[in-house]
Amino acid sequence: MKNFKFFPVLFLALLLAACSDIDGLNDYNAVFSFEITEHKGTDGEIVIGEPVMAGNTIRIPVLHGIHNFPLYFKGQPHFENPIDRVTGLDFNDWIEIDLERGGESGNEPVLDENGNYIFQEPKFYVQALSGMPREYTFKIDYTATSSDAEIFPQVTFAEVPEGSIVADLLTVTDSDVPEEGNMVLANIVAPQFPLTLTPEFSLSDGATLEGNGTTPYEFGSADERHSFTVVARDGTEKRWTFGLAVLPVVNANSAEVDEAALALTNLAGFSAEPGSKGFSIEEHRFSASTGAAGTETAATSEPAKTAALSGKGGNALQKATIRHGRPAEADTPTADTLKLYINTSSGTPFPISIDMAIPLPDGVSLVGDVSDMSFPDIGSEHTFWLLDTVDGIARRWIVALEEYNSPVATVLDFSYEYTASEVRENSLSDPKVPAIVMDADRTADIDPVNRCIYLRAVEIHKPKYASLDPWELSLTVDIRISNGASLVNVSNFDWTGTDSWKNPKTFGVKASDGTVYEWKIIIRDWSDGEPEASDECELYGVTLKEVRPYTVELEAEPLTIDYDNRTITLNLTKDDNGYPLSVAVDYQLSDYARIATQNGGRDPLVFDSPEAVNEVEVVSESGKNSEMWTFRLRPPLKETGTDVTSFRIVSFSESGFNAELVGIDTDNAVVTVNFLQTGRFPVTMNIRMGLSYKATSTIIDQYGAGAVEFARVEDKPFTVTAQNGETREWTLRTTYMPQLQNADFERWANLQTPLPKGIKGSPYWASANMTSPVVVEGTTQTEGAPGQGKAVQMETKNTIIGKLAAGSLFLGWFDDSNPMGNMNDPAVMMFYGIPFSSNQPIKGMQVDILYHPGNGPSSDSGSLAIELIRQRDLSQELEYHGANPDGTWHSKNNADRVARGHSIVATQAGTLDNGDTADLVVPDNTWQTVFVPLEYDGAYPAYTHLTVTFSSSSKGDSYKGAVGSILKIDNIRLIYEE
Repeated sequence: MKNFKFFPVLFLALLLAACSDIDGLNDYNAVFSFEITEHKGTDGEIVIGEPVMAGNTIRIPVLHGIHNFPLYFKGQPHFENPIDRVTGLDFNDWIEIDLERGGESGNEPVLDENGNYIFQEPKFYVQALSGMPREYTFKIDYTATSSDAEIFPQVTFAEVPEGSIVADLLTVTDSDVPEEGNMVLANIVAPQFPLTLTPEFSLSDGATLEGNGTTPYEFGSADERHSFTVVARDGTEKRWTFGLAVLPVVNANSAEVDEAALALTNLAGFSAEPGSKGFSIEEHRFSASTGAAGTETAATSEPAKTAALSGKGGNALQKATIRHGRPAEADTPTADTLKLYINTSSGTPFPISIDMAIPLPDGVSLVGDVSDMSFPDIGSEHTFWLLDTVDGIARRWIVALEEYNSPVATVLDFSYEYTASEVRENSLSDPKVPAIVMDADRTADIDPVNRCIYLRAVEIHKPKYASLDPWELSLTVDIRISNGASLVNVSNFDWTGTDSWKNPKTFGVKASDGTVYEWKIIIRDWSDGEPEASDECELYGVTLKEVRPYTVELEAEPLTIDYDNRTITLNLTKDDNGYPLSVAVDYQLSDYARIATQNGGRDPLVFDSPEAVNEVEVVSESGKNSEMWTFRLRPPLKETGTDVTSFRIVSFSESGFNAELVGIDTDNAVVTVNFLQTGRFPVTMNIRMGLSYKATSTIIDQYGAGAVEFARVEDKPFTVTAQNGETREWTLRTTYMPQLQNADFERWANLQTPLPKGIKGSPYWASANMTSPVVVEGTTQTEGAPGQGKAVQMETKNTIIGKLAAGSLFLGWFDDSNPMGNMNDPAVMMFYGIPFSSNQPIKGMQVDILYHPGNGPSSDSGSLAIELIRQRDLSQELEYHGANPDGTWHSKNNADRVARGHSIVATQAGTLDNGDTADLVVPDNTWQTVFVPLEYDGAYPAYTHLTVTFSSSSKGDSYKGAVGSILKIDNIRLIYEE
């Protein structure tokens, strides 16, 4: 922000200068107007308006022709008062302004968060007579829709053949066939030809396409293409090609895709609710199947937590790689199964309706109606598709129903009425008395643990004459059982015979999974008051009935009982998404003992976490004795990884930013990202990050996507949590360690001049070999190492004036305005240095080189150097010529060297013919990667500029060397301290 603080003062100074006739060094540096004298597009016309001055910004209106960028123009700034100079741009040469580009191809236009184009912004500087500088920036004024003739991924189809699976998202890309140009592909599964599609494309605002939404396109094969033209609002036309992308069908068992590729179609966030009455959805499970629908395998995946439905989507101007997949067989396509477990305890509510919600990540299309699925019976199924247009795959999902079979079945309430025979106990003259009298309250004590119902007999009489007065008891019972259970094996509850009451009667309670539990009705003798209670409270065993949810999996031996320590352990093999975990068990206890906790043993044990325990108290009938048992879990071994495994920078929210991943330092928990350019803060960096298996992070979502805001070049802490709960603190470290432009030399203006080209006011790659009238083509384009593209070749040659000239390349610019007049002082033509800064110290320079001495191994050596330069007065224009051949500093330097790294490269060790001793000895004519360390005294110095220099002959500045010596360089990289 400090750059803006002097503007009011500067503006006042400009006014004073404009209103006075001061003869001398004034501060006037204002551009009054800017005139564009010539302009052109790249592949067609660009129409612009008159430039508009807006403070320190020159705005160029683009009326239409955005698709023909880059824009090239020449022009002239106009001033009302004298100035010293204009630097930064050469207005006699073409000035280039292009769209910011990126994406997979590196040539896709980058859009901001509002869908507007982002433009490069060239700058130049006006220096007043007093030396005061002022920066001006060119900006493009452009209404994004005026000449925009784009097609976006969202699409609807007015006509699709019945049974066709077509995504409502297109793949927007560039064809591999040049004449096809811009292409949109309909993502489709197993198309049947001939196929007719009638798409309604989503166009740029104001753009038109004749017949859009009504024109049918017929395809005889997957390779057929159709062409049409989209017309922008301003009349700009853009040709498009419409084709098909056939997506391969995969499932969770597909060997050809990894887990990450399936993540977007894993039904994360899935939820299901009853759409009609009479049933409930208890659980759901995902499973993978191959072949015919419904054929399952043992592979299962975790059910996602439920969440609300989010909207469909796709990134604006999405571009993806064209993928060609082999369609699955139409009759038995690969599928994944979503099984819903329903409880229909209230009857048979079919047909039933189910509403499902599936959040869709960007780039995923849902084909099929999941909002209201109707199932006429338990065996019916529904199908839907998730088409991942980002990864180019399709997944078919089958929705199937299954009855929820709960093994929990118990007696909740028991009541009865009875009738008993009358008997005479002593003689025939005695009055008859009831054979048995139950207590007046008809008490029925329910023991759910031992599955017994205890009745109380307060009087029991034996007949004197059993043949005359038979002993009989008959019960009429009312039994209420748990929901979903049923009574079985119920015959009669009649006792006949004097001591028959001592024999329990039994009946069964059948759970919904078919398990039958035997219950006993026991009559106890209360004729002398409450019978003596038992003091025993032993627990003999525990049987597991049910564990919920179904995502929890158990070992083959699910329970371990430690009788000495009264501990019962539930052994888990999988507990993902399982908490709170509910466990229903059966106990085997000593007679008449009871469970004093857990609602008498009826309620399940609930574990809120893997560490949670449940205390269960077993109490004797007498109440004198009790034992406390502890139920605990042995959870599966959890994943312990807290690593960052991958990191990708997707985009920035603001223009002027670009960055690269430097590396992931697992030992020190640091992810380092280097800003290649920095714009105006704050800025949001959109990222995708991979973690250890089943780990989570505080800066990304379940899909691995996140956004981090930076107020400056700064560190951002974040936490990675392993599945087992362990955490590790990481740092997202940002640095500004810029690399040199075109350091791989893939861009060339011509065979001799790499881009960016160094000129006065705009320094970059320069060479002393292209002087005029003495033209020595000693620095030219060449082939790099295999697979490395282009490189620079420097060769030492003789000149027509009889002096040897070494091939050279450096950062700066070369003044060829008077080469003959400066032959006695060649250094004065070399203006070394480009403005440079970073927030990390530079260790040196890494470069790929190939060297060949011209006349044998000892004949010559090459030179590689890196220098940091500090300008003495920043208000002046930098002038730095380095040293003279005799080692003295050039008299015109207005800057100082503060650090230098210099290496002599040769193919032979020892003293060479030119007196050098090589410190880099490399094989002749062989590519090698070398490092040139930067050296300085004391602390790392402050600097303003940087230069690197290369020469095919190290003594070339003294016209010494071997003709034919060749130095090739490629892939220059500045190495920074960590």
